[in-house]
Amino acid sequence: MSVVIFKDVTTEEVLCKLEEEGAKYKGLYVDMNNIDERRFVKKSAETINKLLKVVDRARIDKSRDFKNQVEKEAEAIRYRLEEANRPYTLLIDAHKKERDAILAEEKRKREAKELAEQIEKDHEFALLKDAQMVAERVQREKEKAEYEEKLKSDAAAKAIADHKLEAEQKEQQAINEENARLADKENVRAKNNAALSALVAMGVTDELGKEIVKAIAMSKIPNVYIKY
Repeated sequence: MSVVIFKDVTTEEVLCKLEEEGAKYKGLYVDMNNIDERRFVKKSAETINKLLKVVDRARIDKSRDFKNQVEKEAEAIRYRLEEANRPYTLLIDAHKKERDAILAEEKRKREAKELAEQIEKDHEFALLKDAQMVAERVQREKEKAEYEEKLKSDAAAKAIADHKLEAEQKEQQAINEENARLADKENVRAKNNAALSALVAMGVTDELGKEIVKAIAMSKIPNVYIKY
């Protein structure tokens, strides 16, 4: 189908030239990693893609007057353009697929490396944690031993202090008892002497007075006593 309605957009000559140019790349190896060759392929595809957009825009504009003819001619042109563009798109798609595979492999290696590093970090952290736990356990055992030793030391010191206090208390008690005994003895002597003095004052001889006081002190005279 020759170009009639869209001759203001493109011509048969232009389409043929694009088709011939595209046909050259069918089955032809192109190094898409070569920047010049890749740039040429992308530029060629861009030229056709731009023309496709112009045709689509023109089809809409012309469809009001030439609806059926426009659709047929536009479809034919689209088909020819897509066919002309196919070698380029195949190369672009193949290169994209190759790049995607390379990027995916790089990502896989990077993630594998990151995982290995993370595992190593986790392992080192676990070792550090274990060492820390051992150190803490040793410290707790040391503190427990020191605490128990302090309890023993405190108990021994308390026992010594209690024993010393008890000895001091017994000594003081003995002193107090002795003082009380002496005081009581002095009290008895003083009151016996007072009783003797009273008897002597009443005319009793000193010798007899002593016997009477002695008898009273020994409770030998009923109902008579000296209040000490």
